[in-house]
Amino acid sequence: MFVVHLVASFFSKLQEDPTKKVDRFLYAMHLHDDQLSDIAARFLAEMKKGLSVESNAAAALKMLPTHVRSTPDGSEKGQFLALDLGGSRFKVLQVKVREGMGIRRGGVELVEKTYPIPKELHIGRGTELFDHVSESLKDFLHEKNISLEKKHPLAFTFSFPCEQATLNQGLLLNWSKNFRARGLQGKDVVQALRGAINKTGGMDVEVLAMVNDTVATMMTCGFDDQYCEVGLIIGTGTNACYMEELRNVDLVEGDEGRMCVNTEWGAFGDDGALKDYITEFDRDLDAASNNPGKQILEKMVSGMYLGELVRLVVLKMAKLGLLFEGHVSDALRTKGTITTEHVAAMEEYKNGLNNTRNLLVDLDLTPTSDDCVAVQHVSTIVSFRSSNLVAAGLAAILTRIKQNRNLRTLRITVGVDGTVYKMHPQFGLCAEEIHVCGEAAAIDFIRELMYTTGEEVEVNTYKRLTPCSILDHAVESLDNLRPGDCIVCFSKNDIYSISRQIEARGLECAVIYGSLPPGTKLAQAKKFNDPEDPCKILVATDAIGMGLNLSIKRIIFNSLIKPNVNEKGEKQMETISTSQALQISGRAGRFASVFKEGEVTTMYRDDLPVLKEILSHSVDPIETAGLHPTAEQIEMFAYHLPDATLSNLVDIFVSLSQVDGMYFVCNIEDFKFLADMIQHIPLNLRSRYVFCTAPINKKQPFVCTSFLKFARQFSRDEPLTFDWVGRHVSWPLSEPKNIKDLVHLEAVHDVLDLYLWLSYRFMDMFPDTGLVREAQRELDDIIQQGVRNITRLIRATDPTITNPLQTQGSRGGQAGGNNASASSNPLRGQRGSGEMDSSLASRLEFSWWFVLHIKMFVVHLVASFFSKLQEDPTKKVDRFLYAMHLHDDQLSDIAARFLAEMKKGLSVESNAAAALKMLPTHVRSTPDGSEKGQFLALDLGGSRFKVLQVKVREGMGIRRGGVELVEKTYPIPKELHIGRGTELFDHVSESLKDFLHEKNISLEKKHPLAFTFSFPCEQATLNQGLLLNWSKNFRARGLQGKDVVQALRGAINKTGGMDVEVLAMVNDTVATMMTCGFDDQYCEVGLIIGTGTNACYMEELRNVDLVEGDEGRMCVNTEWGAFGDDGALKDYITEFDRDLDAASNNPGKQILEKMVSGMYLGELVRLVVLKMAKLGLLFEGHVSDALRTKGTITTEHVAAMEEYKNGLNNTRNLLVDLDLTPTSDDCVAVQHVSTIVSFRSSNLVAAGLAAILTRIKQNRNLRTLRITVGVDGTVYKMHPQYPKRLHKVVWRLLPECHVRFVLSDSGSSKGAALVSAVAQRLALRRRQVDETLSPFRLSQEQLQLVKTRMRTGLEAGLKSKGPSAIKMLPSFVCRTPDGTEYGQYLALDLGGTNFRVLLVNLKQGLQQNSRLYHKIYTIPLEIMQGSGEELFDHIAECVSDFLDYMGMKNARLPAGFTFSFPCEQTAIDTGTLVSWTKGFKATDCEGHDVVSMLREAIKRRNEFDLDIAAVVNDTVATMMSCAYENPQCEIGLIAGTGTNVCYMEELKNIEKNEQKTENKERAEGTAEGEEDKQDDGRERERKEGHAEIPKMCINTEWGGLGDDGSLDDIITPYDIEVDQNSLNPGKQRFEKLTSGMYLGEVVRQVLLDLTRGSLLFRGHVTEALKTPGIFQTKYLSQIESDRLALLQVRSILQQLGLDSTCDDSIIVKEVCGAVSRRAAQLCGAGMAAVVDKIRENRGLDHLNITVGVDGTLYKLHPHFSGILQETARILAPQCNVTFLPSEEGGGGKGAALITAVARQKLEM
Repeated sequence: MFVVHLVASFFSKLQEDPTKKVDRFLYAMHLHDDQLSDIAARFLAEMKKGLSVESNAAAALKMLPTHVRSTPDGSEKGQFLALDLGGSRFKVLQVKVREGMGIRRGGVELVEKTYPIPKELHIGRGTELFDHVSESLKDFLHEKNISLEKKHPLAFTFSFPCEQATLNQGLLLNWSKNFRARGLQGKDVVQALRGAINKTGGMDVEVLAMVNDTVATMMTCGFDDQYCEVGLIIGTGTNACYMEELRNVDLVEGDEGRMCVNTEWGAFGDDGALKDYITEFDRDLDAASNNPGKQILEKMVSGMYLGELVRLVVLKMAKLGLLFEGHVSDALRTKGTITTEHVAAMEEYKNGLNNTRNLLVDLDLTPTSDDCVAVQHVSTIVSFRSSNLVAAGLAAILTRIKQNRNLRTLRITVGVDGTVYKMHPQFGLCAEEIHVCGEAAAIDFIRELMYTTGEEVEVNTYKRLTPCSILDHAVESLDNLRPGDCIVCFSKNDIYSISRQIEARGLECAVIYGSLPPGTKLAQAKKFNDPEDPCKILVATDAIGMGLNLSIKRIIFNSLIKPNVNEKGEKQMETISTSQALQISGRAGRFASVFKEGEVTTMYRDDLPVLKEILSHSVDPIETAGLHPTAEQIEMFAYHLPDATLSNLVDIFVSLSQVDGMYFVCNIEDFKFLADMIQHIPLNLRSRYVFCTAPINKKQPFVCTSFLKFARQFSRDEPLTFDWVGRHVSWPLSEPKNIKDLVHLEAVHDVLDLYLWLSYRFMDMFPDTGLVREAQRELDDIIQQGVRNITRLIRATDPTITNPLQTQGSRGGQAGGNNASASSNPLRGQRGSGEMDSSLASRLEFSWWFVLHIKMFVVHLVASFFSKLQEDPTKKVDRFLYAMHLHDDQLSDIAARFLAEMKKGLSVESNAAAALKMLPTHVRSTPDGSEKGQFLALDLGGSRFKVLQVKVREGMGIRRGGVELVEKTYPIPKELHIGRGTELFDHVSESLKDFLHEKNISLEKKHPLAFTFSFPCEQATLNQGLLLNWSKNFRARGLQGKDVVQALRGAINKTGGMDVEVLAMVNDTVATMMTCGFDDQYCEVGLIIGTGTNACYMEELRNVDLVEGDEGRMCVNTEWGAFGDDGALKDYITEFDRDLDAASNNPGKQILEKMVSGMYLGELVRLVVLKMAKLGLLFEGHVSDALRTKGTITTEHVAAMEEYKNGLNNTRNLLVDLDLTPTSDDCVAVQHVSTIVSFRSSNLVAAGLAAILTRIKQNRNLRTLRITVGVDGTVYKMHPQYPKRLHKVVWRLLPECHVRFVLSDSGSSKGAALVSAVAQRLALRRRQVDETLSPFRLSQEQLQLVKTRMRTGLEAGLKSKGPSAIKMLPSFVCRTPDGTEYGQYLALDLGGTNFRVLLVNLKQGLQQNSRLYHKIYTIPLEIMQGSGEELFDHIAECVSDFLDYMGMKNARLPAGFTFSFPCEQTAIDTGTLVSWTKGFKATDCEGHDVVSMLREAIKRRNEFDLDIAAVVNDTVATMMSCAYENPQCEIGLIAGTGTNVCYMEELKNIEKNEQKTENKERAEGTAEGEEDKQDDGRERERKEGHAEIPKMCINTEWGGLGDDGSLDDIITPYDIEVDQNSLNPGKQRFEKLTSGMYLGEVVRQVLLDLTRGSLLFRGHVTEALKTPGIFQTKYLSQIESDRLALLQVRSILQQLGLDSTCDDSIIVKEVCGAVSRRAAQLCGAGMAAVVDKIRENRGLDHLNITVGVDGTLYKLHPHFSGILQETARILAPQCNVTFLPSEEGGGGKGAALITAVARQKLEM
């Protein structure tokens, strides 16, 4: 139903709908999207609180673990009993789950019976309640002929809050739903049920699981829908559950997989989280409940309470006389007389009103029709709020799931149950009717539109209740205003002007315009409407026509011309339409205001007939509606055009779209504007589309900039917090001091609106809606204060205005004097009703001029409103050059475009098309003051060049160094400018030799030379540069595209007699930065503003695509003079710029340079002055030949004209020299032209600098930036006003940056020498660092030697006699798994502070089919360091708990014990502890058999029994675990905190002592009498393709290699230092070179040495660096990560107390890489020895083998595994080695497999 209420005119007011008084009465129950987002955010925070073990106790949401770890996958089958207890009745069911049926491979059949629960059992003893349940269960089994002999698994649905430690156990937290059975709270209800079943007897029932109804709902729906991971109940009560990541559930041990969490969300709000949304009716209901202050959300949404809430509201309205004429019946006063069933009935589609009337009659009331409508609406609001609150909670849950899984979009299903959801006809559904108010012009179109959808349209026409007339006279003067007047303007400037004039007359006025925040508009409306307030005049825009209720008597149109935007997006001035005029006029004399009729007129008599004509026309009918491309449509196009931008996609879509006559395609220019703005930001298409639909005004630069920042932060996947937004908008804000401040505050309000708009669409990324909304309220108050003081703000904006406005007179006397002005007015003739008279044109000209000069905001005082003053000569210049006035918002826009162009130039893909070439200079560091040496320098960049000797000395100057210069300047003959390039460089070379002779500089000695070459070059290295093009009138032939450094070298060689090495070539901009950087360490930007202009800065090397490498920084030469060549400045180019460009040598090139540099500023001034003179605005129209001549005004003239004292005299002299006769006004005007042109230049330079500094700040992820800009150039140096203008604008554009400007004192030559000095310093440091790290860089020969020594050590360790550093311990594991292992095994894994117990289920014949259940237990410190008996008792207790947890305490399981401490084994099930490690110090253990100690502990406990069949270390267990997955795995490797290797060795090679041999034979079964078993084993091996010779796994303990001195030749002094400070000096030398326990300490020793040598951290050795162990190996993994930028490396070092520079970070990363690479290479060499030994044992030419690997170093270090594998491949080329990382829990699984193998051997 689409009922359309159309208003015939805008002057009417309806008889009030009874629903409106309900809406007003229950306004607090209307929850808008922003409020719901706030509630969802609070819910999300409460969930996190409930999941944390630290905060759970205080949390309202208890987030109870259910121990349900998976939803159904459709393969479930079996028969189950089920009990469902949750209300006044309970169900018993038989459930049959069968495979192969139903939607998801399985179907479910149910047989059920419902049993009542007598009320006395609700509040009786708990045992009686469960006895009743048990007896009913037995009755059900009898009735349904279900066998009592057979064991039945039972599932128990118990819908009350319980805390579960396991799936089949639950402690009752509290009763609800009127249950109060005694003796069960805090007890296990499953145990109570079991007790009752045992007491009843005759049933064999096993309770497998207990769940609540919410979980059961999720599981039921999950059986049919694999995406169902949320359960929701909305019935008598309410609750929700969902699948949470187990790692987040602190209350349950373990972190793998997921677990269903029961939120118990009915308690949300118990801690006050909903206090802002609770009404008086909620409080009354809560106070009368059984549990005041508890279950707050449930009382607002669930079926138990909705009816009661409706009753309380209706009762209160009746008492207030708003219903039933004030009559209140006893039935209405009685609690519970309106139920949720009544609520559902009242909201039925067709019978709702009848049902409402019947209910009210039953309550002894006599309702009118309006009463019925009102009560029905109360019901709607209450239930609608319920669904909204449930939706907010669900939104929070779904957001959490999305965040957990790091997804942008989420596909999920919510399983729902509950009477409210099922029975309420509208719960969560859309409205049945849509009411649309509009004018009659829309009726036909709405009918046609609804006809296409099959909807019914009903039209109701309403008449205005009060008359409104058009007056026959205009107001003509503000003196004629009276109370109740509203002056309507169409520009803010007019509002400012008129409001000031009104207040100058002693009257107060209210002000309303569109960009004011809603709160401010309402406050101003309230002020105007208040009969007690002296404010009786309103000045407003047409914003008053948008729904504000105002007590207006008379509408006065100040103008009938309004700015509009046409279909092309262009701004134009148009007369208002009939529809607009009616909308505004209708505000006069509204019904229920103090005025009984309304009046409409104009301010000026000329406008009155036009207004009458407009209002006499009928409104043009609406015939078409606009359509905008949807996200889905654009995504479809993007699929086929993956490389197209969003803007292009929309253009393509629109060009291909066809719409029928009812529609047109919307104007997409604003959408494309936003799309282009954020195109460079990496967003997925859907997010980009949403951002581009944001309702922002693209003319507000601050809002556009904020939009850009929002998108950028969003793209980083970083939430936009209130703190972040606050920093951007400089929160908190102060009251405005002028109009500009007020406009800015309005823009900030729009930015906060943008945040809230985006938060509705991206709730997780815009989380602080509550804080932002609060900030908006505060900002609203600040803006209100500003609007109240608007006259003061206007005065503050233009302090030149001090006199009050005089009374306005008639415009009639002015008409005759302004014909010329009127005829030139651009607005003339735009009205369709006839030609404007001159006085009207004069008024419009004044208004239009006012719009163009917001920044100046100068109000000329007039004797009458229609007069025009004698004009200040600067004002006509301002009008003439208005386009050259660049405001901060425009500069911010230019800076944003510049920033985008920089990114384009840095990218290798887009550089060719970029205007900014962003040329790498290969300068990688600024000076640090330690540079020294003597250098020659050449500076070539103009009509002359310099040769210099530069001496850089340590120990002097500001930063430890001083610079001395000796120089000479040589001319360059003009013929060389355009001659051959070789001749030019021959001249330079000869001048260099002349300089050496003249200054007595030795010709025998080699001299480093720095070359400043100030022309665009592309550099591949620091001392090479290809000339891109000449500039500055140079055209020397034969050099373009050639290396100019090579040309210089050739010329020097040709000249002869000099030994010169060209170290560096730089341009003047880079040289300037280096010069200033020598005295200021913060100088990282260079700027030239002279004849030409350019800038350079230090960019992160990772962003410079044109250069390989990503470590450190490099100076980039922007060549920014070309900015705008691609049209980026087209919006800001004037006709004078176009004329200058057309007449230049390179039209269309160097656009920015032509707008700002000294070569062009004077010519721009000349062109402006010439045009003004031709138009008669200067020199009475006289134009001299000199003025027509190009180049007669230079930049030197511009500077002279702007001198403080002599500027006007200099201007007059210049004009006289140009054969002109200027008046004083002419001189002032020309001087002002000069000021505007040079001011624009400084503004544009400031915008470019702002972009560069912003990029540096973003690169380094800084909030504030301290930086220095080194500057050179004649304009900056010589122009008297230029520097301070530039500084001021930069500081204003970047208030968060501390920017200092330093003038280069010695020019670019000194800078070039410093580049060479820095290059020398870096080269020296590079050599020293390389020398330090060279011992870590092992050659192939050294690695081959390590392999040989490892092989020797392996062989020696196998011998029965003689010492060996490698122990080669037999493990008595004689084969790897073959897939025949089966059964259940217990695995115990003790290797550190955690003890893990695992149940491993192996299925025969399926190698991949093993299943693990595990639990982790902590070993307390007091146990670790107590007695051995206490330790093993604790282990036995943990095992007992696990068996109890798994329900397997009575089973005697075979067990394997992974014991990761040094042990000597004599059999597979014995292991004597050699010594404790890893912080264990338990007494009476060393020298004892750990298996025997564990067996004794189990006996002492006397609760269970285990068959401990094997004890192994972690290396062997890793091999076995991986061998189960890959039969070729015969080697185990641990590369973590420690390191070790085991492998399968042939028995014949193990020559240990006699006793061990006997034990080995016993273990193998090769002793006398067991030959057959051995033969069987060999036969099996033969069949499986293995060698026939029996094997045994050998635990090499290879960490001991080198203990005999065999590695001394590769051990560094740093390794020796680490060894000597270790707990076991001289032992485990190989391990100390390769394992995670020691690598960090080796790195620390190297860093310490480099720092002491002043190669790191400025030579400052901190206490942190002296601290052993501070540099953990995990930092190596982090620092060496390829994804980690140097800033993050610096952050890690700062956490360690090490304040590093960018260069320091590079070296630290290099040290980490050298140490870890050596470790990986050594492990690889060791592995090569092992695999080669196996290959040779078997007599094979080629070996395929797999290595099972575990350990954090191997798994987590970004490069370790790759280097290890590569080294093994190179050193063992005849072996194909596959490395297989073990899965989590592999050690325990390996122990179980060893046990299985051992058991198989015993059974043979």
